[in-house]
Amino acid sequence: WKMPERQSVLLAAVTDKPDGPRKLLLGGKERPEPRNVRDAVLLKEGSVLAVVYRTSTGMVLAAEGREIGPFEEIELLENGVDRLTYLVREGEKRRLILGEREFPVEGVPFQFFDSADRSRTAWVERLSDNRVQAVIDGRRGAAGRAIHKGIHFSPDGKHAAYVVQEGDR
Repeated sequence: WKMPERQSVLLAAVTDKPDGPRKLLLGGKERPEPRNVRDAVLLKEGSVLAVVYRTSTGMVLAAEGREIGPFEEIELLENGVDRLTYLVREGEKRRLILGEREFPVEGVPFQFFDSADRSRTAWVERLSDNRVQAVIDGRRGAAGRAIHKGIHFSPDGKHAAYVVQEGDR
């Protein structure tokens, strides 16, 4: 990645284990904190770096001058709506944090949509049986094989529409 200051950002594996620790290098230099980096993502056109660290008490998310956590698990999500978005797990409960809003999840959110005024949000979630489900402001819709061309809000944001594919229909 490149940040606006033209400083390169690199997340590099320390071992050959896929879930092993990683180093975070900014401008070719390793971050000075002796932390176990798990994930990183750039937000707001590269001006904000969000980093997930593993600590002795759990996973912590550092972004915009604050630390969030610890949680058993944190997964950063790139969302296309340019705000900090991540999944947290505590025991069997998983929650999606989208900016300042929080929602329970059953699957893995992978497409995000906002109303024009950003008062409402929606996403498509992949369920454990490989089906997908539309979720609008935390309310679950029909599940099927695919959501055709995303979720669309009316210009005033009061209504949302989507098409679910089930089998050949």
